[in-house]
Amino acid sequence: MRNIGKHLHIARLLVAGFLGLSISMAIVPCQAYFKGAPAYNSNYRPIYAHQGVEVYVDLASIHIMKEDNKNLEFTVLTAFCEEDADMVTESGKTMHFLVNKSTRQAWIWAENKQTWMYLDLNRTPYGYEESSFTAVNLCYAYLHGEFLNDSSGDATAVGGNYKGN
Repeated sequence: MRNIGKHLHIARLLVAGFLGLSISMAIVPCQAYFKGAPAYNSNYRPIYAHQGVEVYVDLASIHIMKEDNKNLEFTVLTAFCEEDADMVTESGKTMHFLVNKSTRQAWIWAENKQTWMYLDLNRTPYGYEESSFTAVNLCYAYLHGEFLNDSSGDATAVGGNYKGN
């Protein structure tokens, strides 16, 4: 009689454990970023995704403000859409970059601070920096045929979500 009670207790624990595991796995959201039409559009390159929103850089919007042998200054628009959307929302923000081509360094204009902020491309970006790191690299590659500095591999990884030719 004592063995039956022990086995029944173990069975109850196993059932409770499997039930808890099943419930915890059921509430994990499944994200399928960069599967919609914008990921196939030759003008857009994925730069970031978070909480059901995809962010793209619009390569067709690159505006070179100044370029010489040493520096490149340009702006580019970003576009936002919901995960798996058929089209982007046209209300993206403008990113403004300054690149030193000889040292392969980059800065982004911080509108709220009215100053240039250094992008340390020699390290892995924090989440909020990833879109800037990836955008400057993808735009530079579009203009000059190679990444500016992708030592972290993030631009390659995120940019690899582009599904077009």
